[in-house]
Amino acid sequence: MLDFGRDLRLAARNLLRRPNFALLAVLTLAAGIALNVTAASLLEAYLLRSLPYPAAERLHDIRFAAPGEMPPRDLDKLDWSRVNHVFEHAISWDLDVFSLLGAPAPEIVRGAWVTPGFMAGLGVQPAIGRAFRSDEFHKGAPQVAIISHSLWQRRFAGDPAILGRRFSAYVSDRPDEAEEFTIIGVLPEGFWHLNRFTAVFAPLRTPNVPYMARLRPSVSTEQAIAAVNAFVRGAMPNLPKDWTSRIYSTHGEYSSRVRPILMVAAGAAGLVLLIACANVAFLLIVRAAARQREVSIRLALGASRGRIAQMLAAEALVLGALATSLAFLAVSWTLDTLAPLIESQLGRSAPGGVAAISLGPAAIAAGAAALVLTLAFGLLPILSTWRKDASRDTRSGTRTVSAGVAAAQMRRALIALEVAGSITLLAAAALMVQSTRNMLAADLGIDGEHVAHARIGLRQSAYPDDAAKIRFTTRLLDRLQAIPGVSAASLAVGHAFQEPTEQRVKADAGIMEVGVQRISPRYFDALSQRLIAGRHFTNADRAGSELVTIVSESLARRIAGSAAQAVGRELTFQPPDDRFVNVAPPGRRTIVGVAADTRQGVRDEQLFDAYLPVLQSPARFLTIYLRTEGDPTGWIAPMAAAVGATDPEMSLDTPGPLHQVIDQEFLRPRFLSSLLGGLSVFAAALALLGVYGLVAFAVKQQEREVAIRMAVGAGPQAIVRLFLKQGTPVLLAGVVAGIAGAVALARGLESQLFGITARDTATLAMSSVGIACAAAIAMLAPTRQATRTDPATLLREE
Repeated sequence: MLDFGRDLRLAARNLLRRPNFALLAVLTLAAGIALNVTAASLLEAYLLRSLPYPAAERLHDIRFAAPGEMPPRDLDKLDWSRVNHVFEHAISWDLDVFSLLGAPAPEIVRGAWVTPGFMAGLGVQPAIGRAFRSDEFHKGAPQVAIISHSLWQRRFAGDPAILGRRFSAYVSDRPDEAEEFTIIGVLPEGFWHLNRFTAVFAPLRTPNVPYMARLRPSVSTEQAIAAVNAFVRGAMPNLPKDWTSRIYSTHGEYSSRVRPILMVAAGAAGLVLLIACANVAFLLIVRAAARQREVSIRLALGASRGRIAQMLAAEALVLGALATSLAFLAVSWTLDTLAPLIESQLGRSAPGGVAAISLGPAAIAAGAAALVLTLAFGLLPILSTWRKDASRDTRSGTRTVSAGVAAAQMRRALIALEVAGSITLLAAAALMVQSTRNMLAADLGIDGEHVAHARIGLRQSAYPDDAAKIRFTTRLLDRLQAIPGVSAASLAVGHAFQEPTEQRVKADAGIMEVGVQRISPRYFDALSQRLIAGRHFTNADRAGSELVTIVSESLARRIAGSAAQAVGRELTFQPPDDRFVNVAPPGRRTIVGVAADTRQGVRDEQLFDAYLPVLQSPARFLTIYLRTEGDPTGWIAPMAAAVGATDPEMSLDTPGPLHQVIDQEFLRPRFLSSLLGGLSVFAAALALLGVYGLVAFAVKQQEREVAIRMAVGAGPQAIVRLFLKQGTPVLLAGVVAGIAGAVALARGLESQLFGITARDTATLAMSSVGIACAAAIAMLAPTRQATRTDPATLLREE
């Protein structure tokens, strides 16, 4: 190849002579490349890179029932060592809340009781100390614990002599007395797990069902399923014929919630890059046409067409290299800042932590692919050099540039591609925006603004019976309600936006499954939930009084046809399944009120709910709700003080504003709406710029023809129609292709949509019409300028 380095230097000088063109082209390409590099980094972090455990591809989740169904009973009583020929390690745990006692203050942390295969199965070794020994899983052995690095630093001040230190804690699963744990290890600082229950690990000394397994190297998923099915069916011959276990990749299951979003985002970023490349290719074709006289002279002087192509290729390479370098520089500067934000918006941490979202092999591959794509589009002007008549161009002293049929077709195809891409993105963005609006407009039945909340747990030893729990509940409510600025205080079992436990109830209308919640007086005031009929609970609704309930409006209509008619009727609560917490003792309860329906999530359609007085059915685990004035975070400290005054050994768990819990429901839809909205605006701007450039170039090409037409009497409208006739087929082709692309991209959004379908014709039509109208306006601007040209002046110049 003849002195390609000299061509690169020449290309750089040519670009410097036209800084506006070079800057526009480089920035356009860099934006598209940066988007794809970022998308590739996310795909690698969440989907491509394995979980941060040795041989993570052999880790599989195990389920013993279909989604929404209950697994067979007594699975924990089986001898799971019988499937050790397929399981290298069976992994199980029991999540728990540890209420740490002593200095510096009581604190609640999340941890887990783990089986012997937990640490070995995940391939985790403590950074300090040792793992659990087999004898420490036997009943009666001294309690030991491995703590997280953050707990070691925060509560124990990073004490280098941490091994052997002891701490006391109440735990939810063993509530009778505080237990004393001896610390035998500290987890590595960068330890990452699938859930947040990692502050304390302790040996699980009761049988448990395996939730996860590390398969042996030679065992496939199908073989594991067959072995588990054969083992369980052999031990439980009465299982239904269609029962089967489900074993699938742990990594695949973990990333399943964000996979659709990331795939759509990557597709959208790739589409933006195509549009950016098409836009720059169009600019290069126009620029090559403007240099046709130079090219023709070089051909006439003996330069080969390959030599001319090499010269143009050098220019495309310089543009692509500059854009790629700028893109990687921008992503490297911003990814550390953006990664935590993206992770929070996705609502799921990247495997390995936020540091896993980085420039890795996938990002480099995406950058290389983008550079190749940029070069491919940048070389399109070369095709126009093969169809030139050098003698004609060198003899002609005119300014007319003959671009050839191929170059003209290329320009039209590129603009059609830009229009199609912009419609695709705009339609997808419109679907997500409308879906998000539907979510935000959905009536949740409660108002989370100005509400502070936190969870607490009562120790079994301090509150051994219902009477003690009721006394504590009453005292705490009095203190909470006395906090200045609190308009309503309440306690509830369970948590807003958390699916309540369901129980069967019997009424005249039949037997129904209802969600059961236990609440204190003023609960509906604290959450601004409307009472439609009847009365609220009062302090008189306590143990020993008439058993009462408040039902949701939907349940009232199912029972009696209307809210008013349901008041005074009775509901009979059936004995609960013994696999559930006994939320309501069986027996009859009188309906004393009807409350507005609430949703435990935007997509919740099960609106049959029953509310019981917590003073009639007390519980150990409660959630506090305070309706406050102004920012609820200012009331967290007074809430903690009220709890501490009621019980000095009790502390708050996950305190914060309630609206943050509700906002989590909208994070992913909002993120995707914002992302697609921004990309569609950028793509539409490029497409409209391309349409304008196409018509402006055609006007420039046909200046002499326009002058002659106007000289012989053609009016401005005829000139406008001339160029609209040329541009309209390009626009229509882009619209048709864009609709097809929008339908294809929308299919990837189906799982994220709410209240709208992926094939919503109104959205597709509005997006297409919007781009078409904007493109038509972009076409009119240069054609109207052409009608203002003085034909006599132009013909004299010719």
